[in-house]
Amino acid sequence: MQESFAKTNFGDKQPGDAFNLETCIQADSMLDGHIVTGHIDTTAKLIQTENAEDGSRKLVFSYDPQRDAYVIPKGSIAINGVSLTVVDALPGG
Repeated sequence: MQESFAKTNFGDKQPGDAFNLETCIQADSMLDGHIVTGHIDTTAKLIQTENAEDGSRKLVFSYDPQRDAYVIPKGSIAINGVSLTVVDALPGG
């Protein structure tokens, strides 16, 4: 679909490139974490990682500043199908 090419980096992919495809989950499967629903609205670029003393990792992403209203602290985003909690959302993506 043109929408998928417009909102993702699929258009940059070549035959043989790897990318994430999610399989469906069955209703009787054990769930852990957040359930992610919705559509892809934009892409983001990982610009920094930091390891914390408690074993967690902080990831810093840059994204289209026109999406600022949709990224809120304590909310969640999905990166390659993995739900992440937003700690800080700085204006300007």
